[in-house]
Amino acid sequence: MHPTTIGLDLAKHVFQVHGVDVAGKVIIRKKLRRSELKAFFEKLPPCLVGMEACGTAHYWGRELSSLGHHVRLMILMLHRTRDLFVRQRTMLVNSLRGQLAEFGLIAPQGIWRRRHFAAWIGLVPQQNGTGGKVHLGRISKKGEPYLRRLLVLGATAVVRYARDKPEFAGWVNALLARRPARVVTVAVANKLARIVWAIMRRGGSFRQRPLGIA
Repeated sequence: MHPTTIGLDLAKHVFQVHGVDVAGKVIIRKKLRRSELKAFFEKLPPCLVGMEACGTAHYWGRELSSLGHHVRLMILMLHRTRDLFVRQRTMLVNSLRGQLAEFGLIAPQGIWRRRHFAAWIGLVPQQNGTGGKVHLGRISKKGEPYLRRLLVLGATAVVRYARDKPEFAGWVNALLARRPARVVTVAVANKLARIVWAIMRRGGSFRQRPLGIA
């Protein structure tokens, strides 16, 4: 019986191949050298091949696709890289807090509000002004860029779906009538950030209102 799905673990010299049939039964489990890989897949009927989107993945994706196989790349490397950066940043922050504490500088805790959380993500406008007059500029884009990107992408989907659907989110369409779509997207992302803060602060889960995000 021929495999229908194959998992391919890429490496520099030796590749691990794991194949299952339509019932999920393992029928292939072997190691192949680089010089043997293409010849191995040439003998197989078209099947689904999954591999991590790491170095050389796109090259092998093109090679296997040319043989008639359906290749899917799993983007794990980017998340691993982000996790590494997050750990490094946490180490730096903890080190900085320890050094500041040696000089008696302790940051107060428990003072955050919803707007502070949105500001930390970078979804609030910059404030500039003199003489008691405050002018709002572009969003600060400070804080956590990955989380901000996720919220903006989600807000973009909300705005596109809500356009010309007043029964879903009338306030979104009201904003679209006055402001550019990108400005409205940031406003929705800001609202989503505040919802996230409320859920983390109070616990529980998100409860959508009958009329949508209003």
